[in-house]
Amino acid sequence: MALTSSCSSSQPPGRNTQLVVPPELLAQIFSFSPPLTFQSPANYTQVCSQWRAVARALPEIWTTLTIVTPTKLIQTRADVISFEEALTDWISCSSNLTIDFTIRDRPNSRRFGPEGWDALYVRVYKRIVVRYSNKWRRLITPNSWNAWNFLSKFQTQPTLSALEELTISVHVQTGWRDYSKPPFLGSKHLHKLHLNINNDEEDHCCFLGDLISETVNVLTVNSAGHSGLYGYSLRQLLDQDQLQRITHLSLSRICWLDVASRPLVYGMITLKNLQELVVNGSICGLCGLLAMLTAPSLLRLGLSATVFASDQRHGPIVGPALLSFMRRKRSTHLACGLLTLALTGLSPDDWHQAMAFSSLFDILSTDAASTIQELHIQSDVRFRQPITASLMEMLRYDSENPSNQILPHLTTFSAYDLYDSSLPAQSFFADFVHSRWWPDISKSDQ
Repeated sequence: MALTSSCSSSQPPGRNTQLVVPPELLAQIFSFSPPLTFQSPANYTQVCSQWRAVARALPEIWTTLTIVTPTKLIQTRADVISFEEALTDWISCSSNLTIDFTIRDRPNSRRFGPEGWDALYVRVYKRIVVRYSNKWRRLITPNSWNAWNFLSKFQTQPTLSALEELTISVHVQTGWRDYSKPPFLGSKHLHKLHLNINNDEEDHCCFLGDLISETVNVLTVNSAGHSGLYGYSLRQLLDQDQLQRITHLSLSRICWLDVASRPLVYGMITLKNLQELVVNGSICGLCGLLAMLTAPSLLRLGLSATVFASDQRHGPIVGPALLSFMRRKRSTHLACGLLTLALTGLSPDDWHQAMAFSSLFDILSTDAASTIQELHIQSDVRFRQPITASLMEMLRYDSENPSNQILPHLTTFSAYDLYDSSLPAQSFFADFVHSRWWPDISKSDQ
């Protein structure tokens, strides 16, 4: 017996009886593999008219749309018009549901045709975004789009009323002071904002506060410029009143020119509601940020360092800065314990990396660290063996002296680049795991 849909041709009686697939069953099957990209539609939409009709009648499978400027259609204006019509048709299939819409830059676009054709498609995308502005739940725009120019389209009637998450780039130093109203005035549900900063100048962050609406509590700032996000710009960003509403903050490629003087000259910053902080940057950048920041409500902290040539003379300075930060964050009545700590850049004491291993014990012994439940550590691959043995010995549970045990509430631990399989078999991890979570049953029964 062959399993087919009702779109199959009928067979004479007595011949190869075929089972018709009910539309309800097809709908359940299609929901497991919804169409995701405009360039690669789901195969089942092209099997037959009945399958296509069932798929088009399922709005929930048309709520994720990802597009890249096409290469095969760059021939005539008619192709561009057809492309826009096809996009409109996809959106119509979602009925009254909102859509996650991602527009990606096409790499090496000049290889495939005149630059003007790309501009035609960009205009199509922007028309679609504005025309269906109330459809977008999650909107990711290309790095080549300038936030200020793009968002000016919404100074008139269209609003991003359903928007919950936005990724957008900032290229120039003009702010919303040039416009009649602030952006996202109608975006009452926008709570996640991801900004890609493409400027290399140090004074471009003073306008970013205009983009951070009062509903945003999750903020990502990524420096896409050649030089990274320097201390003065970072200070401008953190000084914005809007940052006091942020609970989750991620900063990428932060740098610093003068570690010693910046916090002293510009003073401390307190982000009273910040619960999660994830930072990637140079060791000077991490040190400078930790030296000027207080976050009394912090629950999760992740630090990842990349050593630049200018950092080499400083040595592993992040450890002392983090120790000071951990002690400082519990200095107010809002203080709460840290739940998650992630560190990338651990190294031996005599190496110019982010953090010397000797400072880790002091950090994990602070009051702020006593409540940690998750610990994630990553070392440089060159230092796996010596750090592995010391770290496992530090973290293993000491049944003889439990009152002095660090991280007494640890439940989750991960380690990257700490173990080298080429080394002889060692029991570092086994002893640690056994001491923490699989104690000797016979002893516990005594």
